[in-house]
Amino acid sequence: MIGKVINKYRIDKKLGEGGMGVVYKAWDVDLERPVALKMLHPVFSQDEAFLKRFRAEARALAKLDNRHIVTVYDLQKTEDGLSIVMQYVEGVTLAGKLEKFGPIPAAEALIIFKQLLEALSHAHQARIIHRDVKPSNVMLNQQGIVKVTDFGLAKVPFDSVLTQSRSTGGTLCYMPPEQIRSLANVDQRSDIYSAGMTLYEMLAGRLPFDKHENVYALAQIIVEGDFLPPDHYHSAVPQDLSKIVMKAVAKEPANRHQSVEEMLEAVRNFEAPEETHTLLPPISKPRPGIKMGRLAAAVLSFLVFAALIFFVFHFLTDSASTTLSISTNPHGVAVFLNGDSLGLTPFSAHPARTGRLPLRLKRPNYLTIDTVVVIASGRETKLAFSLQQVVPPAKSDSEIIAPQFGSVQILSQPSEGDIFINEQSRGKTPNTLRDLPVGNYIVVLKKAGYQDFSTSVTVEAGKEKKVDARLAPLMGKLQVVVKPFGSVYIDGMSKTENTSEPYEADLPVGLHRVKIVHPTFGYWEKDIEIKPDSLQAIEVDFNKEVKITVASTPEWAYIYVDDKDTRYQTTQVIHVRVGKHRIEVRREGFVVEPDVIVLNLEDDLAEPLHFTLKEKP
Repeated sequence: MIGKVINKYRIDKKLGEGGMGVVYKAWDVDLERPVALKMLHPVFSQDEAFLKRFRAEARALAKLDNRHIVTVYDLQKTEDGLSIVMQYVEGVTLAGKLEKFGPIPAAEALIIFKQLLEALSHAHQARIIHRDVKPSNVMLNQQGIVKVTDFGLAKVPFDSVLTQSRSTGGTLCYMPPEQIRSLANVDQRSDIYSAGMTLYEMLAGRLPFDKHENVYALAQIIVEGDFLPPDHYHSAVPQDLSKIVMKAVAKEPANRHQSVEEMLEAVRNFEAPEETHTLLPPISKPRPGIKMGRLAAAVLSFLVFAALIFFVFHFLTDSASTTLSISTNPHGVAVFLNGDSLGLTPFSAHPARTGRLPLRLKRPNYLTIDTVVVIASGRETKLAFSLQQVVPPAKSDSEIIAPQFGSVQILSQPSEGDIFINEQSRGKTPNTLRDLPVGNYIVVLKKAGYQDFSTSVTVEAGKEKKVDARLAPLMGKLQVVVKPFGSVYIDGMSKTENTSEPYEADLPVGLHRVKIVHPTFGYWEKDIEIKPDSLQAIEVDFNKEVKITVASTPEWAYIYVDDKDTRYQTTQVIHVRVGKHRIEVRREGFVVEPDVIVLNLEDDLAEPLHFTLKEKP
């Protein structure tokens, strides 16, 4: 695909691959801009359910207009299949950031998290539930701005195919218990759970369980297990923030924040300073013994009221005109004024305080700047900073530790299963991988017509582990009805004899040869394709006759059906029963081409059967 031009988009490189499609970085040759092109897997091109889901993602994203949600440009259908054209985000995923840097400080994590909540709030207001919120679906561009992507499992209003699905979808580690049970049970509180689990991982650097467990154990932990709070794994996490996270990941939706706005308010309350400000000093009461006339009291009241109006007006005017603008090189630096998070640079805001205030600028891999700024009431303060990048010292040869490796032998029955190690393709079974560094891995085996097999493996230095998988075939159902009666054979094996009752069988997905035999009328035979979780029904009626036209050049050849002379000569319309038949013509002194035509007849033939006769030498 690399280098290919689809409509007006040139494929430049592959960005990633998910359950539904492949995402490429492409170049819009007309508008001269980079785009992301998400193409549906060819295997799903004939699956109407997946096509509807893919179109649903495009429609869901197209309805959303928010700076923290990836913008959809187009939905196009080409010879390569359906694809969504969307905004290309230059940056990293939150998952990649966590993998590289580990736990994120609370102040920085909340900057990212509030942007995620803003995106979900916008989606929820449009009655769209994401249903697959996780760090790998949260992009961070080069300015540190969040872009939420991958609405492939989004729940859209009135989409009965999606809302009634019995599958779970999504990524298990971030799924709420109700989503594991059924996609039909989710609402906005399910997104809140997944967002809360994402914040948990940002703060603690891990999830509250071992995500390398097998899927069955994980599902049981999520539905029934008890989670320890994030401050248990990382003591730097504030306890009050830890409580907000634990409420978001409560087992029961009723015990969580009931809306994104409610959770956002809880986060802002956590960040807000506890101090309060008094606009005016209390008015002193007259001392005992001093009497005031009515006129003097009225004048004093008027003066106090006028002073109050002047003070409030002056305060509001100064507050509105007091502005702090900060730019940095590079962009995307977290700003903390007097300990309060203000967001990422570049930005311009109205500060809550004036005077001499401590300012901190912080970004990973750069030296932190701590300074003091003077913010004057009613004025604009513009500041610019350049941060120095931290370059880690080179390690000496003695400090470099050679990685340790182990091996895994992977077998499957049947063989030729595609091997994926931590979502990376590693050939087919049988295979022995000898280049795996010590650590934990997820092994997934895939084979057309079989259910995916998944397990976890811990690789140890100098040792070989073995994975021997028996792949379970995907199944479908076949129903056969024979009239007036007959015997049923599937793949050469007798299943039932001389029955008129419907026959049903569960069969592995794929082609199966089905043969129906009547003791006097002959037989019917055909390859039937069985599809996953679907019913394939066939009916064979030997009482039915079909019409075929038999012609020859030259004419006047006798027509035979199943080696029996019909006593008709070409060209002639004849009637034969439903089933498999041998049709041929014969004439003394002539050679016939083709010598015989074999047909499995079910309906009238629209075109004549034609034979060519040549005189024998």
